[in-house]
Amino acid sequence: MGRPAEVIALKPRFNPLPTARVGPSGTLDWACVYDRNGDGRIDYLVYLNNAMAVLPDPLPPDFPKPELRPDGSLRVSMELFSAIVKNAQMVFRHYADDRFAGSVDGVVVEEYDPERPMFVRGHVAYLAARDERPEEAWAFRRLINERTRTLTRDANQGYRLPTPPAGQTEPASAFVERGTRLLGLFNAALARCPGQTGRVERAAR
Repeated sequence: MGRPAEVIALKPRFNPLPTARVGPSGTLDWACVYDRNGDGRIDYLVYLNNAMAVLPDPLPPDFPKPELRPDGSLRVSMELFSAIVKNAQMVFRHYADDRFAGSVDGVVVEEYDPERPMFVRGHVAYLAARDERPEEAWAFRRLINERTRTLTRDANQGYRLPTPPAGQTEPASAFVERGTRLLGLFNAALARCPGQTGRVERAAR
């Protein structure tokens, strides 16, 4: 990868809707990585999901909505289309190895707005059970410790987290497994780079 800016995007592009892809050779497979305890291994990933429209906060009372057609499809007005473009942001998922054991036990994913399913309205955080800490999941808008609601755990399937398309969910365990796999790939790549110990950012805490 001679010129990273030609392969990964650092800001939304439009074709015509928001996207993070650069072109035929573009990739969404990149992340910011952190080593929070300084042991030379990555334990936190901020992984790009895509460029998406994000609802403004606070939400103006006259913010446009899509029109529901009789067949169940949505009609997007030019006003709403303009709002999608105007409010595009790079949206990331967070995967944390809080035990520093090589596996993910904390996840943050985007959550979609039920009235405007093309918009991200906030995020959902999930923490697996660890030591004396119980398993839990909650929604938040800006700051992870400002909880807007607590998710309910399904007795049979456990916690379920939002996933595209809007209205769909996946078991939290699937996100944990995906994050652990990504973490292993990044750490395997790091291990092949001599002299990298201590050079991974430690800012995320």
